[in-house]
Amino acid sequence: MRISRLRITNHQRVTDLDIEVRRHLVLVGVNDIGKTTILRCVDSVLRASMSQLHAWFGADQFRDPARPLVVETSLVDLKGQDLGRFADDIEVVGGGGETVHRLTVRLTISLDPEDPESKSVARRFVKPGVEQPVPYRDLEAFGWTYLPAGRSADHELGTGRTGAVQALLGEVDLGDDEEVLSTALTNYQTGLNEAKSLAELRNDVATALAAVYPRSVSDDDVSVKVRDLSDVLLGHVDIHVGTPRGQVRLAEQSDGIRALTTIALNRLARRSARIVAIDEPELHLHPRSQARVGAVLAAGPGQAIVATHSPQVLASFLPSDVVAFAPDGTSRQVDPTGFDRNLKFLQHHWLDSALEPLTARVVVAVEGPSDRIMLHAAARAHGLDLDQSGICVVVVRGASNFSSAYRLFGPAGFDVALLTLVDEQEASIVAKDLGCTEADLDSRGVLICRADLEDECVRGIGAVRCVELLARSGLYQERQILGACRAATADTIPADVLAGWCRKDKVRTAMALAQEIRASDVVQIAVLADLVTRLAAL
Repeated sequence: MRISRLRITNHQRVTDLDIEVRRHLVLVGVNDIGKTTILRCVDSVLRASMSQLHAWFGADQFRDPARPLVVETSLVDLKGQDLGRFADDIEVVGGGGETVHRLTVRLTISLDPEDPESKSVARRFVKPGVEQPVPYRDLEAFGWTYLPAGRSADHELGTGRTGAVQALLGEVDLGDDEEVLSTALTNYQTGLNEAKSLAELRNDVATALAAVYPRSVSDDDVSVKVRDLSDVLLGHVDIHVGTPRGQVRLAEQSDGIRALTTIALNRLARRSARIVAIDEPELHLHPRSQARVGAVLAAGPGQAIVATHSPQVLASFLPSDVVAFAPDGTSRQVDPTGFDRNLKFLQHHWLDSALEPLTARVVVAVEGPSDRIMLHAAARAHGLDLDQSGICVVVVRGASNFSSAYRLFGPAGFDVALLTLVDEQEASIVAKDLGCTEADLDSRGVLICRADLEDECVRGIGAVRCVELLARSGLYQERQILGACRAATADTIPADVLAGWCRKDKVRTAMALAQEIRASDVVQIAVLADLVTRLAAL
């Protein structure tokens, strides 16, 4: 069983959502966009008790208190006993020669217009023309488990009855060992009762209690007992693991190792769970460990529902698994047929660096890192903070790779607003990728450098000002530049010669100019001024 569709409407913290869920679901977006709220909503519809639902959903959760808040999940891949258990609630859907059995669960919460503290809560199986209440006992059959970002390793790995360690121990079938362990515990209790070394402790406790109790307390009234002797035999057993410093309790490992252990043991303890949701699986983890956890979750078994800020976790899943949220809360998905089967594309372009542009408001594709440096500097000079504005500059590293950026972030991909900065000699490549003429590139958001950005900068601000900025940065000396350009003074350097010198070390010269460039300089560099103006207007 897995989730195939998720719908949320009228939640104050989530833009109305109706998404298709593929094999897995990976939620990515900036902070405070509602990813955790989405996981909690699914948890509410698939696991929470009625008392929890009444406690969780107050008036502050509703965008419009006059309308109901609705969370709806559709579950597919029902097999075996599930088909019998939910026979009256399943909708049989045919399409493409394939029959799909779909179980839809809808949670509806409505506020009393006269008393916002009073609410009605209904969780129902729904199919055309039929709605039936969901018995609480049926929730377990969904196979849902949820690890929130606030999960406690101490709780999960300690001796608490609901933690992962105790869940694992509770599943052990002791068989013939049960009698042996019971006898051992009984003998241990007998030893505690007879231990002379504990007599003084019992006397001290009895004396202290007698001083405050409204009745007498003797040594015989105090005993030292094994906790829950008649209860689960392994209820207070701990698991230890070998480390360079010897055997240690799982709960006493480093934060990072405990985070890994918590995820691993929860998956093992809840092996019957078919849908495992984890909020920020990367917590406390080194990037290599983040990638490892992502790979484990993506490989299954079962369905993973993940909210993450980790590029390494993201890169472990397929593009079709991802729902990316723009800064305004709108969601983006791709057509799975366009990406998932193209292994070469995934290996070269579905990398750690994909996370930031997926969640951006606008993407600017540039050919090299020097272009990115200059664009950030030009925007900063004009008072535009690209990062704060949700604008991501993507370096494609070669004009032939612009097509991959269009494919991934353009209308056929995650459909992010996309602008491009390209050198004149590569303009024809971009035009071909976009299926238009070079004359139409400007209307498609493609800005052309004549001939390249170095040439635009030198011709725009002039050789004298360019040399001044380079020297002022401290990365170059004026005499060094004049010597390289074979000129006596800056005003005698031909623009094409200085631009050619800048190209020999593009990144360093871009860094030098970026340190000192001002708004009055940027307005003279036509292509940068145009690009910054467009970005500010978006």
